[in-house]
Amino acid sequence: MAFHFNQNHCFARKLFDEILERDVATWATLLSCYANHGSTGTACELSKEMPEKGVVSFSAMITGYVRKGRFNEALELFRELQIQGLEPNDSTVIGVISASADLGSLDTSKWIHSYIRNKNGNRFDSRINTALIGMYFKCGSIEDGVFFFKGVKEKLVGERTTMISGITMHGFGERSVELFENMVESRVKPNAITFFGLLSGCTHAGLVKEGLMYFKRMKSEFGIEPTVEHFGCVVDFLGRAGLIAQEVDFVNNMPLKAI
Repeated sequence: MAFHFNQNHCFARKLFDEILERDVATWATLLSCYANHGSTGTACELSKEMPEKGVVSFSAMITGYVRKGRFNEALELFRELQIQGLEPNDSTVIGVISASADLGSLDTSKWIHSYIRNKNGNRFDSRINTALIGMYFKCGSIEDGVFFFKGVKEKLVGERTTMISGITMHGFGERSVELFENMVESRVKPNAITFFGLLSGCTHAGLVKEGLMYFKRMKSEFGIEPTVEHFGCVVDFLGRAGLIAQEVDFVNNMPLKAI
């Protein structure tokens, strides 16, 4: 994979160097190429050569820094974007939300939320809603996560799944079951990630009967094929409940691809 990238980026750089008049889009394309493949150092050097940085360039760099775990640098770039008077696009916003969440800084997270609310009001798309909910839970603020979730008018699969995972993360397994049932009643179809959060909640709350029931419903009712993570949850809650014979029987009957 790395070999193919090196070949492709050398070719892309050669083409770039042959272009006499480069516009912002040309610079941004090469910058994105480096940043998206983890070459943030090269991308950073290239960005310094740019006569004019656009939102796409900032977004590519921020995304690249987040992928490499360089969260503080991602936030610094976001501040530079603001200083230059540029309007961040959705990709940029999601990138800085992710950076703040992974840093676990509640103050920074609230500042970012306040900034985008001042720019957009409370009209966020589902991806931003989902990122904000996850951000608050990762920062340890259950209250803020729940409050924001309740204020979302149209709760789609992303918002609901992140809410279930966040509540589970903080040990409220029984509440994750309530959220799931509400999701189904609202005719929002869950996905594989939803079920992983739900089954993890059953594990933490010791809800063996419910966990087995939801595991079966995954495929029978929603047509979702269980993965190794889902099987692992079942093995976990059976083992925690001391149901060793049932756990062994379950493992012995697992499909080979899940082992």
